Amino acid sequence: MSIRIFAVLIAFVLSSCSSNPTVTSGAPPLSPADTAALLHDEFFTDDSAANFQPVEIYALTDSITAYLDEHIVNIPNEERRYRELRRWIFDLADQYEYDPEVTSSIADLERIGIINCFSFSNLYVAAARHVSVPADFQLVYTPPSWGASNQTWVLNQHVNVSGRINRISDNGSLRLEDNLPMQTGTHINPTARRSVYIRYVVDLNPRIVVDAYRTETLQDHQVLSLYYSNKAAEALFENQLGLAYQYAKHAVLADSSSATALNTLGVLYGRVNQTALARAAYTTAIAMDPDADSARSNLASLYNRIGEARSAEQMQERLKQRRERNPYYHYNMGEDMRQAGAWMDAIVHYRAAIRRKKEEQLFYLSMAEAQLRLQQLRDAERSLRQAERYADRDNAERYAELQRALAQATGG
Repeated sequence: MSIRIFAVLIAFVLSSCSSNPTVTSGAPPLSPADTAALLHDEFFTDDSAANFQPVEIYALTDSITAYLDEHIVNIPNEERRYRELRRWIFDLADQYEYDPEVTSSIADLERIGIINCFSFSNLYVAAARHVSVPADFQLVYTPPSWGASNQTWVLNQHVNVSGRINRISDNGSLRLEDNLPMQTGTHINPTARRSVYIRYVVDLNPRIVVDAYRTETLQDHQVLSLYYSNKAAEALFENQLGLAYQYAKHAVLADSSSATALNTLGVLYGRVNQTALARAAYTTAIAMDPDADSARSNLASLYNRIGEARSAEQMQERLKQRRERNPYYHYNMGEDMRQAGAWMDAIVHYRAAIRRKKEEQLFYLSMAEAQLRLQQLRDAERSLRQAERYADRDNAERYAELQRALAQATGG
């Protein structure tokens, strides 16, 4: 199970060249204060624009508020409020259908009946704040994953929730429940009692919690921007350009430094032949975030479209260099080769991934599968030993299956 924050990557749907009177094709990237210059409603006048509705990202429904007030608000202990809140939200999430490509506001959850990890996290943070439990959104730097929809490539990223609960305890002991991941720490306060805190994580995907991925706390305006960016991507997939633009516009207004929002805006301008604005949006996205490879790829495609082959070549070379350093790029290339049955080529890419990140079990499992296919049994055995060394319980079933295949191939 994963969740998506959509960062649209178009490699082949940008429209042909045309100029725009307000942004020249050679204009430098804009600063966050100047990104409003990229907003031009006049290019998106189809009827779908009227369907846009602004959202209060943390507004709870009356029924949710009533439940929290009756069952959780008055619990005096902060840790107990947290535990009851956690039980409640996971029970509630089980009532909804999971769909990573549909982002619901809190108000829409009951009407749509669909939840993903963004809307799950959004509901948790809003409810936690209502019952005075510390909670913040986190962007989780999981390995990049890509999917396709309606000729649009989508970068899948991840968000969850974290918070720090303080309490006073004489002995610092904490009872940890099953599937309740926490980190604890202590320090001596002025009264010489031990002040104990719990750092918790709440995530619809339990695998994410056990892995030590880098995280970044998101501010409320960034969360709102991500919501609108998700909705812009959804509308774009449905070819509702007016609606997609309204969402992208409000994503930029919420967070003018969001590379995700600016990149999506660039895609939309490409769709309506506003090449200069598309270029300005992409270059600004890259200036805001040096890791904005979606925008780089879109910009390279745009350069090709308008006949700037040299600029396209330079941008593609930068992308190539960045991808060459990324172990998951090589792993994904290996997976493509595996799907095509090109097992030797797959092994070349898996080895490249391992050279760049030795502790990822997934790489060794895929390597072992390819080696088994080629009857490289000793190599497959070594790969499985390495996979065992970097054990990941989510991959336990695949590991066991490959072990059985190796035993059968060797007569063991």
